[in-house]
Amino acid sequence: MGRKERRKAQRAEEKRRKRREKQSARIPLVRRVVSIALDKIWALVVVVATLIGLYVVFRPHISVEPLITLNPVDPYTTQFNVKNENPMFGVYKINVVCWPRNMQSGNNFSVVSLGPLPNVHHEIPQLEAGASSTVDCPPVIGGIGAWSGAVVNAELELVVSYRQS
Repeated sequence: MGRKERRKAQRAEEKRRKRREKQSARIPLVRRVVSIALDKIWALVVVVATLIGLYVVFRPHISVEPLITLNPVDPYTTQFNVKNENPMFGVYKINVVCWPRNMQSGNNFSVVSLGPLPNVHHEIPQLEAGASSTVDCPPVIGGIGAWSGAVVNAELELVVSYRQS
């Protein structure tokens, strides 16, 4: 094989290599568009999952649970535990309003309250992360008279409002 033949074979090989590179570099338009779309969708899914995770960690959450009843006969002696469930931030100006929605006495006397009574509330200045405080629900139907009888059943609702730092 002479010099000319070798040079000719090299050029032919270079042409074949360039043709192969050109063909392999050409990705169909549809495949490129789908690839770009999937990349953007995946990025959006990651961002949304991150935002949901941050909300779950940092969201304000106050729980209210009944503790002990000081007098089992009187539902108004139940104490309630107000707890800040947020693992990182405190809450301020917690206002717990007791709402006796329905009360029944032993003499079949009943009282229905249509809305929260704002004057029957407890103010807690601050609850740090994980801290708790105790509140009660004082009887608002006092002094009705002995004929009404002892409170047998009371449906109490606690409305909680607060500010997060």
